[in-house]
Formats: sequence, structure tokens, C-alpha cells
Amino acid sequence: MRLRALLTTLGLAADDVLRAAGLGGVHLRGMARAPRAAFLAAKAAAARRLDDPCVGFRLGALTDLDSFQVFGAAIAHAGTIGEAVAIGLRYHPTVEQGATWQVHPTSDGLRFTYENPPHDDPLADAIDAQQTLVFVAGAVVRLLRRVPPGLVLGCACPRPRHADCLHAASSTAARVLFDRPAWTLELPRALLDERLPAVHPAVPELLRRELERELDAGAPPLDLAARLDQVLRRGLHRGWGQREVAAALGMSTRTLQARLAAAGTSYLQALGAVRMRLACALLRAGELSIEAVAERCGFESLPGFSRFFRRHMGMAPTAYRNRPPAE
Repeated sequence: MRLRALLTTLGLAADDVLRAAGLGGVHLRGMARAPRAAFLAAKAAAARRLDDPCVGFRLGALTDLDSFQVFGAAIAHAGTIGEAVAIGLRYHPTVEQGATWQVHPTSDGLRFTYENPPHDDPLADAIDAQQTLVFVAGAVVRLLRRVPPGLVLGCACPRPRHADCLHAASSTAARVLFDRPAWTLELPRALLDERLPAVHPAVPELLRRELERELDAGAPPLDLAARLDQVLRRGLHRGWGQREVAAALGMSTRTLQARLAAAGTSYLQALGAVRMRLACALLRAGELSIEAVAERCGFESLPGFSRFFRRHMGMAPTAYRNRPPAE
């Protein structure tokens, strides 16, 4: 429902965009949480209709902390910025399932890296990350009632060509850096200790109890096949091998091999299947070069990717991309 309102604000026929992404009925009436893949697809569809690959910055500036109900209220009633950050990290799954925040200490503070689960549409990932970073930075500014020095946004996209998008990004941080390797938010250590306006001491505890109930009632854990699919996609462009994938799943390499064998498959088969699905989706989208598709699928060279693709599909990547849609 939040996205529906935001799309309307941007001048789009929101229900048409949402239905085109596979959402309707109970989702449009706010009676059920939208599947994450469809949610991201709707954001990408909006960007394409507006011909604006950076519209996520505008979406983030329009997103209100109050619209997140208990989650937003708990953050707004934190005692310090650091406490607000801790609440956001812990209870983030109550409002958005799948995306993750990685926290890295720096010489003078903390760097937070936002990462989506692997997705077939790079534009969808970018729009969602733009919105999330600007929203979070904007929430910090709103809580402090000023733009603090040292608050830095790192954006893994080019500088926006639309002035409204650039203004939305730059109004929430002291510095905004584009063409970065990841989506990041940097907070200086001194900022984490800044106190927020006092509230009744009973309010934060009541809000967190409710969030704990929502957290406990969340979606059931994914089975091994679904978890492996996500981890493999996440590790493709990072050069992860079987050891890193097993570690990300919380198990040893031997345990992973045994569980896959029991399921009638192997690590190499699972890796090949993930690579093929991603390659086909990216080639159909037509927004990346063949070389970029190869890199995103975890290949060190274009010839290696071409041999792999031809072996599985019986044609070269270029032929697959150029074939008529009906094929």
C-alpha cells in the first residue's frame, strides 16, 4: 500500500503498474504482503515508464517513517541515533523480508551495506536500493532535525540525470558518492551517541514487545534449495567458491555436499542451474552487454561464458538475445 501511494504521487497509474508486476486482489486491497519479487518488479516497471533509472531516490524522499506503523514508531522513540539504528537492524524483517544490512566498522564510525537477495532484474535492485538508502538517511535527518556532517551515501549507480532525483539524494546526506561498488551508508561514531528528544519511558518497551511478536510471527525459514539459490546468486560476481557458499549457509563444505547428494543433485549442478537462469533473464532484459552478463554470472572471461551458454542452450548468447520473442 505504501508503494501504491508513492507511485500515485509520481503521476503513475499505480494499479496498472502493480498489476503488470503480478500484484492484484488482496495485495491491492492491502490484505496480504506482496511477494518481494513482484514488489521489486513494480518499482522497475515504474522506472521504465518514467524513463528514469534513478527514480528510487525520489521514492525514498517520499517515503515517510510514520507509514511503517509500529516499526517506524519504535525508531522515532529511540533514545539515541545508535539505538535507532539497532532497532532498525533487528526489526527490519518485520517490514521487508529478504534484503540485508551488513555492518562494517570504519576508522571513525560505521558503514552499512544494503544488499538485495539475488534478482533477475538489475534495475529493480537499483531502484529498491536507491529508495532504501535515501529513506534511511532521511530518517536520520528527521530524527536529528538537521543534516549531520559525516553522513555519506555511497550509490552503486551513475549520477542521476534528473534534477529531482539528484536533489532527493543530496538533501539527505552531507556527501553523496556515485558509481560506487556497493550501496552504503556511513555514519560517524559521534553521531551514534547523539540523544533524541525524550519520550515516556514506557513507550519504547511497549513498541519493542509488539515488534518482537511480529518478528516471531514472520515467514518460515527457506528450505535448503531456496537458501542455496540465494547464496549462489549473491556470490556469483564475488567469486565465491563452494567453501564460501557453505559458510554463508552456516555449514561445512562436507555437510553441504552430503545434503545436496541426498537431494539427488550436486554443487556444480546447482551452480550451473543458477547461472543459466540468471544469464537467460539478463539476456532477455537486454540492458547489459554480453560481457557484463558474463561477469554478473560469475565468469572470468567472455569465451568461458559463451562455451557454457552454448553447451546448455545450443546457441551463442548473442543469438539468444536477438531471437524473436515468440521463440
